[in-house]
Amino acid sequence: MSTKPVAAWRRPLEHLPGSRWKIVALAAISGLSGLADAGALVIVVKAGLAATSGDTWTTVDTGPIKGLRMTVPTLLAVAAGLVVGSFLLSGVANWASARLTAATLYASRRRAVDAYLNTEWAVASQEREGHLQELLSTNVNKAANGINLLTTGVVSLFNFLALFVTAFVVSPLVSLVLVGTMAGMIMLLRPLQRLQRKYGKQRARAGIHFASGVSEVVSLAQEVTLFDVTDQVEARLARRARAETRPATLMSFYGSFVAEIYQAAALLMVLAGLAFISTAASGQIATLSVVVLVLLRSVTYGKNLQRINVALEQTAPYLDQLEEVLERYEAARVRRAGRPIEHIGSLAFDHVSFTYDGSHPVLSDVSFEVGHGEAVGIVGPSGAGKSTLMQLLLRLRTPTSGRYLVNGEDASSFDLDDWRSRIAVVTQEARLYDGTVADNIRFFRDQFTEDDLRRAAKMANIEADIEHWPDGFDTQVGGRGSQVSGGQRQRICIARAMIGEPDLLFLDEPTSALDMRSEALLHETLLNLKGRVTMFIIAHRLSTLQVCDRIIVLNKGRLEAFDSPRELERTNAFYEEATRLSRLP
Repeated sequence: MSTKPVAAWRRPLEHLPGSRWKIVALAAISGLSGLADAGALVIVVKAGLAATSGDTWTTVDTGPIKGLRMTVPTLLAVAAGLVVGSFLLSGVANWASARLTAATLYASRRRAVDAYLNTEWAVASQEREGHLQELLSTNVNKAANGINLLTTGVVSLFNFLALFVTAFVVSPLVSLVLVGTMAGMIMLLRPLQRLQRKYGKQRARAGIHFASGVSEVVSLAQEVTLFDVTDQVEARLARRARAETRPATLMSFYGSFVAEIYQAAALLMVLAGLAFISTAASGQIATLSVVVLVLLRSVTYGKNLQRINVALEQTAPYLDQLEEVLERYEAARVRRAGRPIEHIGSLAFDHVSFTYDGSHPVLSDVSFEVGHGEAVGIVGPSGAGKSTLMQLLLRLRTPTSGRYLVNGEDASSFDLDDWRSRIAVVTQEARLYDGTVADNIRFFRDQFTEDDLRRAAKMANIEADIEHWPDGFDTQVGGRGSQVSGGQRQRICIARAMIGEPDLLFLDEPTSALDMRSEALLHETLLNLKGRVTMFIIAHRLSTLQVCDRIIVLNKGRLEAFDSPRELERTNAFYEEATRLSRLP
């Protein structure tokens, strides 16, 4: 990825939606506006000199126009027309700039969300808390602001070029002064621009780090309060905030300092150029007057360009960071295409191993086969590989070696959308979003009817609770489900899983937030599903596993046993001990 100074101007274009011809069109409009503005300046000078000398008529004798005599009122009318034309063209340019900025904000957010939601789980699961939120807010806003700066810069640049053309027509010497001024500024300020980019990158990294810390505090707010560690947490956030202070200060200082250097140096160069031109063009009052106006106007546009360049240098690190993350997401885009699958029957692991880092296996040489309709429990000590096994079964991850077979064929050969329409998951943490009960059971799947909602709620044993609420299925659950109990949240999530009538159901500690009555109702539900749905259940409560036909015992990433609960209680030490401990009062 390029880090040269010119990249600060190129980087926003990578986030521009649609054709770059929009920028070309904007440049053309700005150039015409600038020429109209410059032409008005020349005419005003001519008319002013004629008026002060008492002449009614004056001769336009500039560039390709030679010997054209016009009255002063006519000249002023032409100048007014050029001013109006320049104003209208500027309005069109500003509107185009605003549209491009808004379109970039929308397109960048769409791209970021699409890239994240469609990247492989192995990449998405590594995302730090708060990182994506920061990208979608700060970095994407910077991308939109970058387009705004770029389009504003294009307007200023082509107005400057219009003045250059006008200056060249009036006096080639003026054009040399303009070119010399710009070249001198670029060479003089280049080292400071490198420093701006350096501190901008440091600030962007520190900003992401701080946002991640804030997200962690929000997710742990209750624990922070109850453990009375607010001072320590505040100090931790303060350290992260302080890490952003120095690069932010230096970036701001260099940005302001560069602008001041430019203005002072540009005015000095203009004065030197005027001194030279006044000597070379002695007695040509009209030419000198036009030169003065053009040079002063060019300094204004030049200052705008320098200000925009400073702002783009400050913005570029955020765009580099955004592009780097998006490229990482898009490079790991999920492959969805494959053969259709109408029904999930048998499942088998054939000598499957998995490692996260390539050297330390989490699962080693795991083999088993499950028939359709079986209920299979997964148990083992912490770190045994239960969650990894579940993720492989869900096709969130791919085995490092070995094969995962579905209906006797490689699981990866089946269409991913078809696969996911046939499976359902109930996670340990019951996650709801701010909406109604119906919204959370449907979970963005609008094809499900009211009858489907009631059927799923009944299967999850939440129907009676819903009917008791005044608004029924239209009851608002609040942010993160704050308006319902933990057990109710869990049963709403179970209804969410059941509404699609899946072939394959995965439950990760499904009873962790349920009271004894709710657990008994869930057990009844699972018994009713047995034989119709293949179930995998991770649970520490052995009472949850009573519904299971067979149980997988994992230990240190290996399949230690796979048998019926009764047989495991007799032959497996881990399961025997777990059973004995579960019976203690």
